[in-house]
Amino acid sequence: MLPSLSIRNGPRRFENLKLGGLDLRPGAAEGSLCRARNLSLEEAPVLRPRAPRQLLGQLEAPGGLFALDALYWVDGDALYRDGSPVATLSTAGEKRMAALGRRLVIFPDKLLYDPAAETLLPLERTVSTACTFADGTFAGEPAEANTVLAADATWDWADAFRVGDAVSISGAAAEENNRSLIVREIEGPALRFYEFSFTLDSTPVTLSLSRSVPDLDWLCACDNRLWGCKGDTVYASKLGDPFNWNVFDGLASDSYAVSAGSAGDFTGCCAYLGYPCFFKEEQICKVYGSRPANFELLSSATRGTAAGAGASFAVADETLFYLSRTGLTAYGGGVPTDVGAVFAGQRFAAGAAGSDGLRYYLSLRSEAGWGLYCYDPRHGVWMQEDETEALAFAFWDGALHCLDTAGRLWRFGGPAAEDAGAEPDAGEDPDPDAGEAPPAEAETDPDAAGPECVESLAEFNDFTERTHDRKSLTRLLLRLELEAGAALDIAVQYDSDGVWHELIELSAPIRRSCLVPVLPRRCDHFRLRLSGRGVWRLLGLARESRVERGLI
Repeated sequence: MLPSLSIRNGPRRFENLKLGGLDLRPGAAEGSLCRARNLSLEEAPVLRPRAPRQLLGQLEAPGGLFALDALYWVDGDALYRDGSPVATLSTAGEKRMAALGRRLVIFPDKLLYDPAAETLLPLERTVSTACTFADGTFAGEPAEANTVLAADATWDWADAFRVGDAVSISGAAAEENNRSLIVREIEGPALRFYEFSFTLDSTPVTLSLSRSVPDLDWLCACDNRLWGCKGDTVYASKLGDPFNWNVFDGLASDSYAVSAGSAGDFTGCCAYLGYPCFFKEEQICKVYGSRPANFELLSSATRGTAAGAGASFAVADETLFYLSRTGLTAYGGGVPTDVGAVFAGQRFAAGAAGSDGLRYYLSLRSEAGWGLYCYDPRHGVWMQEDETEALAFAFWDGALHCLDTAGRLWRFGGPAAEDAGAEPDAGEDPDPDAGEAPPAEAETDPDAAGPECVESLAEFNDFTERTHDRKSLTRLLLRLELEAGAALDIAVQYDSDGVWHELIELSAPIRRSCLVPVLPRRCDHFRLRLSGRGVWRLLGLARESRVERGLI
């Protein structure tokens, strides 16, 4: 006789389920989310909605956002400082901005705004006027063939150039006079250079004298220099002087330029760990050295930045994050690592990225459209907030600010978001299911959650109870906290049939364990959905099910 098989169809309880972030991979861990909206794990392991945002203003034609001594933004061709227009730019459109000291540099306009003097200066300058080549003086002593003299004796070169500027001269009758030189002295109508710089010519001729700045696709500031890249070439300005990019005097303060000599163009740059770093799709190039004489561009064949993702750089928790061709990437100065496995191989195009110092925010476009995602390196989790298509981010006054392509300027969290005068961000309709309505409280009473209300959604991945047998869900145990006016709707779906069964609607300010009644139903797996309005917290989750072994 063979021993009889004992079959137990008793209840099984799973306690202390670890709450995770967004995970779209098949077979994702229980407790992770397949859909998330306006959620945050900043109080991990507690799951809660993100902090409300404050709408600071609406721009007509957004062009950029930057934080320096104040919050700057571009609307059309106007530059604003803390909401007040301070300058008119050359053109409208998207801008690249960097800070050199307390001065703001703006590309592609090639302009510099100095907040201290409240002036907007062009980095480039070209002057065409009648001139002669003559003898002059240098350091108070007579000098030969070193002067460009304006035929109009009232001309003051100081209006256009400064001592130390690299000036390109063209239009001279003698070809050897058409050259680039560095201005050594300026005295009234005389522009002086080193002795024997020219062939003398006393016949007035119209000369074009220009100080030029290279066209840059991407730029950053590092070690009191402005750095940038265009095509395969890296450029650096003169030390502390963004006006000059062609000064090569053999000094430590000189400008710098070098071609990488490798395939492909640079796709972005940033300053990280004290080094200017330049990225191609398959390379990371870093500039080592302390002065142009010993600058060295060293490259490593590894994951760089995807084309079009040059605005995806941001440093969070001392790590640099960006979008590469293979996905979302973390770079700590060595070998880049992947941090986007939870997206199950989806391909993204990036908008802009920012950081509040601890969390990395990135606007991404997938086949489903745009989404604003947040990554917390401390917990290694991703969350999706909403469908914001961000144009630029800036951290200022203790909070992250975001300018989206629709022209809305937002303040993310921070002390000001709790001010009574803040304009509320009620979020969008979470639309948890095409045929499903949001919670009744949110639909019938839009102001039920108070002046600072966020719509949120958490849909968990399949619960299989770690068994292939059929089972029936008998109870859900949730430890919840709802703040005054908040509402939370809990629903369950069986075997991915697309039908959500409403279990309970909570609207009272509570903090307790909540026993959710469930109509027992046999299933292979089930999903849980929480859709809320206002501030709620999921402190813990457990469920009880009956496993029916041997049944198909």
